[in-house]
Amino acid sequence: MLFDEPDEQFGLWGRCIGHGGMPETRTRTRDLPRATEGIYTRANWRRVAAKISDGIAIPRATVLEGPNPFIPGEEDKFTPHGYAVLTLDGPKADGTGSRSDRHRNL
Repeated sequence: MLFDEPDEQFGLWGRCIGHGGMPETRTRTRDLPRATEGIYTRANWRRVAAKISDGIAIPRATVLEGPNPFIPGEEDKFTPHGYAVLTLDGPKADGTGSRSDRHRNL
């Protein structure tokens, strides 16, 4: 989940890189509006409206939607999975990530 702006409480630009290896149902993402801005058109990114959850303001965000090829026979039930490796050095961050058979710099 990539935020459009830093969240108010921690100043983070995103959250939920993964679900600890647990499959996530597509129920909440399947019908979200498609993101049409720039780089988001290269994959099936969806827009999530800003909201308040448990008293915490969550900014408008973008999430990856689509099938999960790692769950044979049930690919269409679950969202994509992958991983990210982040290197943090003071105010600098660098990383690589993978989803399915793709690998790229973040």
